[in-house]
Amino acid sequence: MPEGVSMTKSSDTPVLSVVVPSFNQARFLGENLSELLAYPGQVQAIVMDGGSRDGSAEMLERLLGNSHIWRSGPDGGQSAAINEGFSKATGAWVAFQNSDDFYVPGSLGPILNLMQTTDADLIIGGAAACDVDGTVFKTMTPKPIFYPCMSVMNFINNQSLFVRRSYLEKIGYLDPSLRFCLDYEWFLRLLRGRPKIVLLYDTVGVQRMHEDTKTSNIKHIHDQEFSELRMKYFSFGERLLGKFSIGAYRVFRFLWPVLVRRNRATAS
Repeated sequence: MPEGVSMTKSSDTPVLSVVVPSFNQARFLGENLSELLAYPGQVQAIVMDGGSRDGSAEMLERLLGNSHIWRSGPDGGQSAAINEGFSKATGAWVAFQNSDDFYVPGSLGPILNLMQTTDADLIIGGAAACDVDGTVFKTMTPKPIFYPCMSVMNFINNQSLFVRRSYLEKIGYLDPSLRFCLDYEWFLRLLRGRPKIVLLYDTVGVQRMHEDTKTSNIKHIHDQEFSELRMKYFSFGERLLGKFSIGAYRVFRFLWPVLVRRNRATAS
């Protein structure tokens, strides 16, 4: 397929549009797209490939054909690719999933049902981290978010975050000037809009940790961007409150999954 080609399905309006930015990640694309393709007509895959030379375009043509949206060609980087994908989304809900990450098989079914009944602006599910081979070594149960503590560290995973598209249009897309904290800055704006949030406690998205990820390679840029953003989005009082309450909040976050499991066991 020639570079820059885009294919689109114009029929049924999907419930969820998932944007996948990608560059030379053909070895992970199949697993990434598997759960998206399991719900025809309900989930719209939007793959923004940056002109890969590893067979990604051929794989996208084979897997997505003209039933979803994809293109392969030079772009302005991760944020620009995600923003382009958001602009093409037609689902009532949107999400983005990096091409080396993936949704747990079967996890989107209950979420699609919830999306059609809830009045929430955000849905946050459980997340996990795995190694390059897909072996999970950490799971993260979503917890209620105390905004001042977000000035100390980020407690949201894009791998399991879903945003109502009308709320996305209200808050805005990602900041393309950021290289590392593009998701963190976006999360802060989402939270400052005072959204209604629904938490789901089953693991939905999995983040793959390996040596080629930006998390591994540009930590110094993360630290600089994080420091600038906390000064921009948090008042002095909020930063102070976050600093002195982070210990208690971490204890709460540690105990929260235990309380959730106990309540779920009682309910069943």
